[in-house]
Amino acid sequence: MRRKIYIILFSLFFSCSSNKRAVKIQEVGREFTGVITQDNLLETNNSTWFKPRYEAYEIEDTLISTFQKNLKNVKIKAFIGLWCGDSKREIPLLLKMLKQASFSEENIEIIAVDHKKKAKGIEKGYGVFRVPTFIFYKRNKELGRFVEFPVESLEKDVLKIISGKPYKHFYEE
Repeated sequence: MRRKIYIILFSLFFSCSSNKRAVKIQEVGREFTGVITQDNLLETNNSTWFKPRYEAYEIEDTLISTFQKNLKNVKIKAFIGLWCGDSKREIPLLLKMLKQASFSEENIEIIAVDHKKKAKGIEKGYGVFRVPTFIFYKRNKELGRFVEFPVESLEKDVLKIISGKPYKHFYEE
């Protein structure tokens, strides 16, 4: 009799614990991938990390006009991971910097990738191996890319890229 009770209790214990794991996977394990907008970043799940960083960041006034001048005819593809600490650190700053420089949202495409750096095939051909990766184009020619974290600072790195000055991200030889 005791043995049956132990088997029943043992079964109940393991069946309950696996249900908890399934709920956690559904809540946490869903990775959103594909083209997103800044509005998507302001939605509930992402606003907890995006909004405070975005609102707190201020670009130096002296840099705004330099950015405005150099951002003409520039288009940006921003590959980010909504799960990635580096992306959470850099994308709010980049978007705030671009807004303060009056850069049109139409000229930036934000692509959310999963842990394998996949985004429904959108990522193919871009050589994204770390996130965030911000690729800057002028007249359909790649100017350069910011990968994962700044060499100097986000502002200085982006300014070097868009002004055509020599720039190598950390992983570039």
